[in-house]
Amino acid sequence: MSDSTQSSSEARRNRTCEVSDPFSESRRGTDLTNGLLQGCRRRKIKCILDLGSKNLSGRCYRCNKMDLECIYNPPAIKRKRKRNETRIRELEQKLEEIQQSISKEQVANRWTPLDSRVSPLTEAIDGSLLTPSQISDGNSGYVSSSGMADGPFAKRYVKDDPISRGIIEESLADKLCIVFCTEMLPHYPLILPPAPISYKTLRDDRPAILRAIIATASSIHAPDLWKYLFQGAERYIMEQALMKGRKSLDLIQAALLLATWSHPPKKFEDLNFGQFVNIAATMIFDLRSSNDPQNLISPDSGAASTEGSLEVARTFLACYLLSSSIAMSLRRPNTMPYNSWVRDCLAVLNSTATTHIGDRRLVAWIHLQKLAEETLAMAGIDGSSSGRSQDSRTHLNLKSGLERVKAWRHTVSDDIMHDTLNIHYHVILLNLSEPGLHGKHNASGFRPPYSINPRPTADPLIQNQPQFIDARVECLEVSRTLMQIFKHMSAESIRQKPVIVFTRIMYAAVIIVKLAVFEWPNSKESHSTAVDSDLEILHQTLDKLVSAAEGSRYLVPATFCAVLRRLLSRCAQRDPQPTNGHDAIIEPLTNLELEDSPADHSSIPSLVDPVIRDPPYLPGEEEHFSDIGPPSLGMEIQASSNLFALFDDHAQSTPDDVAAAMLWNNFLSEDSF
Repeated sequence: MSDSTQSSSEARRNRTCEVSDPFSESRRGTDLTNGLLQGCRRRKIKCILDLGSKNLSGRCYRCNKMDLECIYNPPAIKRKRKRNETRIRELEQKLEEIQQSISKEQVANRWTPLDSRVSPLTEAIDGSLLTPSQISDGNSGYVSSSGMADGPFAKRYVKDDPISRGIIEESLADKLCIVFCTEMLPHYPLILPPAPISYKTLRDDRPAILRAIIATASSIHAPDLWKYLFQGAERYIMEQALMKGRKSLDLIQAALLLATWSHPPKKFEDLNFGQFVNIAATMIFDLRSSNDPQNLISPDSGAASTEGSLEVARTFLACYLLSSSIAMSLRRPNTMPYNSWVRDCLAVLNSTATTHIGDRRLVAWIHLQKLAEETLAMAGIDGSSSGRSQDSRTHLNLKSGLERVKAWRHTVSDDIMHDTLNIHYHVILLNLSEPGLHGKHNASGFRPPYSINPRPTADPLIQNQPQFIDARVECLEVSRTLMQIFKHMSAESIRQKPVIVFTRIMYAAVIIVKLAVFEWPNSKESHSTAVDSDLEILHQTLDKLVSAAEGSRYLVPATFCAVLRRLLSRCAQRDPQPTNGHDAIIEPLTNLELEDSPADHSSIPSLVDPVIRDPPYLPGEEEHFSDIGPPSLGMEIQASSNLFALFDDHAQSTPDDVAAAMLWNNFLSEDSF
């Protein structure tokens, strides 16, 4: 070692000393405890070299005074700190390894389906089975199938659609696309997918349409996956439209498909098809106000229509049809009324450039809905007001509208008119004939979830009015025709129908039950024969729903089968005698569950406000209250007012003594009136 190296090593030594060789063991035992034999560095005191004395060993002043051998050790070597880029690269690599291992564990051990009824092995159309390792948890965008997870593309990020996530296979996806376009879409021609029909043609350009088509078609060909796929498509549209604010024809068309073939919830108030229609209408308003030429329809573009203008006009008209029909069914204002730009879209789709049967059917559908909307507007009946249904002017406007709608039917050819459009036509007839019944029946009872009073008021002044008689005959005739149309459908065709068809069939069933089953005219013998005939029609409709549901495999027909079964059970327990002044109001669509809940088997007295008094019952009154009525059987029960309720404001409490209570009850009995 050179002198320069030794000098630099000496210069880098510590400035404080350390004791190298203490004295004897006896002294060490006593002085170590006091810290006397520790060096200056250990005691953390200042170390001063003793330069004034004859010190040749280089000891410090303290060690020389205590005769201790001290040394100055070289300082510890400091390691060079890594650069931030290197540390970040190592952390990212370690995080990537952890994520990969967690993803493998989730796929292998932690897969649990959303629905307990979903089988761990799902059978596809072509007979192949999807194992749990081929189904992802729905939250990862990485490839989850066992074949690609260990391959060279294991870390490659793919599109977050059901095919990429391994929920369904490619063969099943192609099959579902073909099934939807050939079997389900003709019932409600809202869109016209590009040819050739394949999921690969929709995967990049129409991701929302792809999810909606797969979810909708799975209801009849993969019912075990329907709920999961439908919720995934709904979540995608909500995220894109509401959270990210994106607007496109793809999202509008997908929202319309989900609203038409919606997933029925367990409660009526949880229905969300109205929200999806409103989302589609809002996106249309934003696209029309963006001054984008490809989203604008000019009045003179009918002769020179392009494929893009045809798709824009078709999408806008489909949204108008759904918005108007849903508003008419729910008795609420229409968010997209018929106006000039709807007329321009109709001119584009009705031009010579359109040759597809779906477009021609959609044009005829729009004309029918336009006639119904104009008739109700002329009669002063809209979503916010039921109008003056007993006014002669209103009656004449409705009658004129009925004649125009029936004239429209003669202009439609047989290839255009099919079951779904025919059902819509008859529902329009019901909507235009129904206001004539509002004099006797409450107008809100014809709005979903509907309400049926088993004890309607028997007012001869209303029952003998020609307007009421005509409206009753017309509504019953149209409702029975609707049941006959539905009865002649095959079970496979019923499964393909949109949910709105089932709600319209239930509307016809409510009309029959309200006007035929629970009406009590003077001639009871002739009425009994008519009631048996109407009940037979309803039971035939129930049998058709049972065959289409196959137990609970197909959810939509199974749901409405349970609703109609509960309604028929309630009709079978009808009683012409009054029930202690209380009427059970039936709301059929309130409960949409397949099975009856425990509360559905409770009796009516538990739902009626009890009379609190002391003592609780008078002698002989227990039998009178024990025969109040049948169980509710899943219907929504309400306590309706009667004649005795007029005295509630003047008699807030009952007498305390028994004699006064008996006198009060005899005064309020039916015989006294």
